[in-house]
Amino acid sequence: MMVLLALSAVALALISSAFALAATVEVYFTHRIARASRSGASHFHDATGG
Repeated sequence: MMVLLALSAVALALISSAFALAATVEVYFTHRIARASRSGASHFHDATGG
């Protein structure tokens, strides 16, 4: 029973961290795309330093 509980805890931790990472990436790209569309598509490469 304890093994099942430990596996459930590990699975929950992995899923929640993966979800947090996905949410962070989504917010980052949403802001980046919104900023690029505000300044014009021709300036999109400026954000990468090139």
